[in-house]
Amino acid sequence: MERQTKILVVVILLILVVNAFFIFKLTGNVVKEEKIKIGIMTPTTGNLAFMGENIVKSAELAVKEQGLSDKVELIVEDTGYLGSGGDVISSYNKLVNTDKVQVIIDGMTSDGSMAVAPLLDKDRIVMITPLTGGENIDNSAEYMFRNGPSDIIAGTKPAEDIYEKFGYRNVALLTDNAEYTIDISKHFRNSFKGKIVSDQIITPDLNDYRAEIAKITKDTDLIVVNTASGVSAGYII
Repeated sequence: MERQTKILVVVILLILVVNAFFIFKLTGNVVKEEKIKIGIMTPTTGNLAFMGENIVKSAELAVKEQGLSDKVELIVEDTGYLGSGGDVISSYNKLVNTDKVQVIIDGMTSDGSMAVAPLLDKDRIVMITPLTGGENIDNSAEYMFRNGPSDIIAGTKPAEDIYEKFGYRNVALLTDNAEYTIDISKHFRNSFKGKIVSDQIITPDLNDYRAEIAKITKDTDLIVVNTASGVSAGYII
């Protein structure tokens, strides 16, 4: 019985091969292997366009160096200025529902990553983030994976160095109102052994921070700016 089963399997395979051969001969059609579609969600316009440009170029370079140009298609979607809110959801829906990608490279801020996190598990879409690295990201979705630096270290290490290595005892803390920086500031507060004399959450896209700076007292040794994009820090300085 086992021998008969094996013979039947072989015959079926031969029939399939012969059919495929005659279809090819009659139609001249060659079944082309579909490319693997990988979506990239990142800002390509606005103040964070430099970040998106790095993400896109890195992905393109990886495809080229691995010799996968004929097998992988990268589809880039602009998530807007900060990579959060409605722009992110629209970009995600376009990549998943229209382009039919199964994997997304996340080149956004934490706000953007958190916005799509519930959708990833629902749609079973794998998203890899090389940028954001907070506890919120780690715990946000089963299908989200981080290979970027940890926000825990980004908060605790500066707190230790500022106190132990540089000897500053009284610091003022200015933090962009963003998932990424709020998470870093939380770990900074928990680790800093000195005194935080001023602790403010600031709007990240302003160009005038005189009101916030005026609240910092004269006994401050150091101002610590946790900025998501670097823009607010430039204006504060």
